[in-house]
Amino acid sequence: QKARAEYRKAVDLDPSHQRAARSLASAGSEVTASVFRGHMSRGFAALEAQDYDGARSAFREAGRIRPGDNAVNQALAQVDNRESADRVGQALRSAADLEAKEQWAEALSIYESLLAQDPSLTDAKVRLIPARVRTDLDRRLTGYIDEPLRLSSEADYRAAQSALQDARGIPNPGQRLSGQIAELDSLLKLANSPVDVVFRSDNQTHVVLFRVADLGRFDQVSVKLRPGRYVAAGTRSGYRDVRIEFTVTGEAMEEPVVVRCEEPIG
Repeated sequence: QKARAEYRKAVDLDPSHQRAARSLASAGSEVTASVFRGHMSRGFAALEAQDYDGARSAFREAGRIRPGDNAVNQALAQVDNRESADRVGQALRSAADLEAKEQWAEALSIYESLLAQDPSLTDAKVRLIPARVRTDLDRRLTGYIDEPLRLSSEADYRAAQSALQDARGIPNPGQRLSGQIAELDSLLKLANSPVDVVFRSDNQTHVVLFRVADLGRFDQVSVKLRPGRYVAAGTRSGYRDVRIEFTVTGEAMEEPVVVRCEEPIG
């Protein structure tokens, strides 16, 4: 730069001096090349420091000095590739952490998002399948645990047994899965264990326990029922019919189910 300044002075003194003109042009080219190399060096330093925005800015500055330069284009492509690889790597690490915490649905969401952006990602493809299996299993187990009365249905009971068997087939289950296995096993045993439910009436009302039995007329009767939701209906000539809905949880009911037609008609 100092040489260029001196050559500029010489040219100003004698614009026709050819050597001064050539030297000024040569010094100018070297200054431009030096500035170009400086931008490229800063760009690669930023790239190594994973400062992708800084690297991209420096390479673009170099591109303004030499538009269309192949080295600049390759450097910018390298920034994009490295940034993309880092982003994918971070996402895969986050998914692995979620798997370790047995948060399978969240991990699955990351794999699906990555593959939507780039279907060729082998690691995400490989980890997608077990994550999808575990997410499905977790949802099945959670569904039965959160709504244990579903187990009163024979179809749901068998499906829950199948889910429990699948869960027990998972090697090295984590804390969450182990807890789900124990809880569902307990709920299945409870669902298959009838409890005594006491019904109280007035020996005048005809009582039917829907889908279970016609209890007829009685003062008090005890019926063994599996956990679930039930409906008892009472009829009596000259009185308004009654309908009683109740739930059996598997534990002894504190109060009897009272079914009496007590409201006269007309």
